[in-house]
Amino acid sequence: MFIASVIVAAAALILVGITIGCARGQIPVNSLAGIRLRSVMMNDSTWRAGHRAALPAELIGGATTVVVALSALVVPSADAAQLLSIGGTVILLGSTVVAGFLANRAALAELGAEQDAG
Repeated sequence: MFIASVIVAAAALILVGITIGCARGQIPVNSLAGIRLRSVMMNDSTWRAGHRAALPAELIGGATTVVVALSALVVPSADAAQLLSIGGTVILLGSTVVAGFLANRAALAELGAEQDAG
């Protein structure tokens, strides 16, 4: 369970780092990293707006995932450790889905604002 817990925690930290980089514009629109929704990938401004909107959900989900996954390292029962690792994974996936909804909504709003201004 040690390896699974560390992998889940590392995945959460990587996901948060990528989202921060995209929100700041340090990671441009690309086909490898970031939120892979058509609305978010329309242009640089929708990319940043979508990731900025997704960031709170990713930060909360990522931090919670790290705490839950790493707590699996200190529980005395292997079964409890397994449940905590699975729980961390579910939290990370759930927060990513929420982040996707928020990113889509913000990107569409940004796209609408651009069209109104143009």
